[in-house]
Amino acid sequence: MGLGKKQMRLLFLLLLCVFVYTSWVIYNSQSKLSNDDFIRFHVIANSDSTEDQELKLKVRDGVLAKINNELVEETMASHDQQDGSTASLDLESSRQYIKDNISVIEDTAEQIIQENGYDYTVKAELGVKWIPQKTYGEVIFPSGNYEALNITIGKGRT
Repeated sequence: MGLGKKQMRLLFLLLLCVFVYTSWVIYNSQSKLSNDDFIRFHVIANSDSTEDQELKLKVRDGVLAKINNELVEETMASHDQQDGSTASLDLESSRQYIKDNISVIEDTAEQIIQENGYDYTVKAELGVKWIPQKTYGEVIFPSGNYEALNITIGKGRT
């Protein structure tokens, strides 16, 4: 019970359509973000030692929590002042918040470092920096130059 020529052509056409449709869906479902659509957050440890890497993660988590909480509060406060508007957190507001609070960000990182028994210096800055590839779940950020809030702990060797 073989397939006839007409059925083979129909099957081939069907497979071609499925292939084209699948390719189109995959292409259109990929993120269209560019390096200009967000501000990265990059913490550089004093060294590659296990202890310094663990401290880096504590600084990252603590500073990120503080920034997120304050940005949400700031966004909600500006929303309450504007009747009928929707609350939104845009890139420019985030950039301005970081610029206005860079010393607070450094102080927060220093406090976390001291609470963990270290006396490293901290330097926070907003600028373009080369960042290696990072994967967060299914989202991959390729290595490249990104606008980023960079926090360097101590010698910042990694």
